[in-house]
Amino acid sequence: MAEVQRETAKKPFPVWKEWLYGTGTLGFTMCNSVMNTFYFYFLTNVVMMSPGFMAIVTTVSRFAGVFYAPIKGVVLGKAEWKAGKYGMYLKWFEPISRILMVLCFVNIQANQTVQFIYYVGIFVIASFFSTFVDTAALASLPFITQDNQQRVRLSSKRSVVATIGQVLYSLITVKLVASLGNGDQGKGYLMVYIIYSIVAIVGYNITAQVCIKDYDFYKISGAAAANVAETKQPVKEKENIPAKIYINAYLKNPAPVVLFLGDACKASASLVYGGAATYYLTYYVKNINALTMFLFVANMGLLVGSWCCPLSVKLVGRKWTNVLAYGGFGVCLILGHFIGVGTAWGITAAVGAGRFFSGLNASIIGAMNVDIADDYEYKTGYSLTPFFMSMGGLGWTLASVVTGGIVGGTLAKVGFDAAKEVTQPMLDAMLNLMTFIPGIPLAIGTFLFIIGYNLTDKHMDMVRAELEKRRAAKAAEKAEE
Repeated sequence: MAEVQRETAKKPFPVWKEWLYGTGTLGFTMCNSVMNTFYFYFLTNVVMMSPGFMAIVTTVSRFAGVFYAPIKGVVLGKAEWKAGKYGMYLKWFEPISRILMVLCFVNIQANQTVQFIYYVGIFVIASFFSTFVDTAALASLPFITQDNQQRVRLSSKRSVVATIGQVLYSLITVKLVASLGNGDQGKGYLMVYIIYSIVAIVGYNITAQVCIKDYDFYKISGAAAANVAETKQPVKEKENIPAKIYINAYLKNPAPVVLFLGDACKASASLVYGGAATYYLTYYVKNINALTMFLFVANMGLLVGSWCCPLSVKLVGRKWTNVLAYGGFGVCLILGHFIGVGTAWGITAAVGAGRFFSGLNASIIGAMNVDIADDYEYKTGYSLTPFFMSMGGLGWTLASVVTGGIVGGTLAKVGFDAAKEVTQPMLDAMLNLMTFIPGIPLAIGTFLFIIGYNLTDKHMDMVRAELEKRRAAKAAEKAEE
């Protein structure tokens, strides 16, 4: 078996499509934001789980994602589809994952055993399909264009579109939950998630049909393969890459390890304060409506940071842009512990400033994973781009595993119960979950990037030039055959 790109893949990727490339991330981000902001609260205050049991459910349900990450990388690299190597996942896996994920917001009133089986089982199955979708979109990036500047633009605009989704989410979600729920929060979360899921499904279909389709790889065999060979159309032969190569690609390669751990640290911080925000504003500030302004300012900070990302990369390079992103985010959250405590404006200002720094590297993570893949191909000859792109999401997956335990465990330690009166230790715990606790992983991420990331811009310019020579020579050899 083999794969082939259509003749349309020879055309330059037009500028007008660069924005459409990130269309799917708009709804995808809005769905994730609902999950990150409200799901813990939904389980404790709607389903009425104890914080400890909620921590167990969310930790176990997300643990499967740790295994999905390397599996999807291998599958994306090896699987061949007539419907398109990458587009197929966007068109078919996304609807399945969203339909299943909607069921996570169904209020199941039963004993703990039934609740555990239901909420863990649904989330694990939904995550299996979901994990392929955004990774497939990212993995198509190096095949859409060989121009490194355009890759950075695509990655940056994709991040900006995702952030626009977060800004839109912040403006309408609280009101939508209230109006669609009509006094029933659980129903409100469910209806909102359904609406955002439809946006995600439509968006990824646009990305697949308009942006990826012409540049995708399609499975061919038999007579079709012979016809392609006669026309000397470029064919991608299926590689049998030993499992140890995939393992060594990480264990003996510092750059992806640092990027993975740094991403895990930033994701942990975001998920902890995001999961705690609803509790903090409901109980400490006593104004859940302040969540709209909190989310808006936070996501506007991220949007501005994403816009500034290319400038930061130009001035200080990708490594130090990441250092700024982690370090600045952490400092702002820690300052939030002392500024306007117990008020909505204090924590909103701190998180908004922190998210600006967070946005500085949000739009280059995809491009950095392409750098890592190119560097590995330069060193070993193995092309593992889909694998590295899939592992790029492992940091977020690992963070999602531990953050439910952090939020739930912290609240359980101080005896939080949605049915009981809130005490000062509970309020202090909520404040710490918004400031000091997420600041710790950000400090770790900053340190890791300073000492461990070794792919400089100068080195990558050399790598790309050398790979272009190798690919040109290989293409010339095949043409002579």
